[in-house]
Amino acid sequence: MSSCVTCLPLATLAALALATSAMAHSDHMGFADPDFVEAPHIVDCTLENGDAAQCQEFTVAYQPEGLEIGPFCPATLDDTGGLWDWDGENAGLYRLDRAFFEMLEDLGYRFYDEDGNVYSVDIRTEQPTVAHTCLTASPDDSVTITMRLPIAPVMADSPSDLGTVAKVAVALDGVPIFADAPSVLDRDHLPALDDCGGHIDPGGMPPGFDEAAARLGVTADALMQTLEAAGGPGADLAETLDLDEAALRAALPAPPSP
Repeated sequence: MSSCVTCLPLATLAALALATSAMAHSDHMGFADPDFVEAPHIVDCTLENGDAAQCQEFTVAYQPEGLEIGPFCPATLDDTGGLWDWDGENAGLYRLDRAFFEMLEDLGYRFYDEDGNVYSVDIRTEQPTVAHTCLTASPDDSVTITMRLPIAPVMADSPSDLGTVAKVAVALDGVPIFADAPSVLDRDHLPALDDCGGHIDPGGMPPGFDEAAARLGVTADALMQTLEAAGGPGADLAETLDLDEAALRAALPAPPSP
């Protein structure tokens, strides 16, 4: 699995907004000294509407040099962690602290033990063992991220809803921007965000996922969104996509070796 750091300073977001409003095409020269692992170059690509196009392809390190991230999950109720955009009752942006977790307990979501220790795991190395856990992920310096930006983007015929963790854009420091993280209401667990609304994502597209989507005649994003909407890795995708199970198994990549 790949990991992506998605912590975005406000200045970076502002610069991105200015750049996208001023340019009608992608230009890697506009990036603010990103950590290019592989220099940008032009490749043939296919847009989501099926049109043949050309894209700038570039590879960056998992985290720009000097970008500070955190905090994420607090160790105890007396500590202060990152942020969470709670979408249940009393919805709003909250600091991960005693007041927030005690509010969640009142709503039926208990994230701490009798001693006030917050249940948390490093999702890269272990899985939750209790009903409600704060999730974080340790960095992996070996990870790189390869992106493609259309040289001449095409407006969509109509708006479409962003799915969970859908790819949205890239900041001028090379950090990818994704849509919302999975909701606690859907998954029970809380993937903590830091002070600028990002975290290290232990998910991403599994190896071979793009090829599997192509074999099924859909985009990788659409396939991932269908998987998320159907309930995650354990979902019955064959029924959701109205496909023969054998055909689906043949198309999807094999699970990684333990």
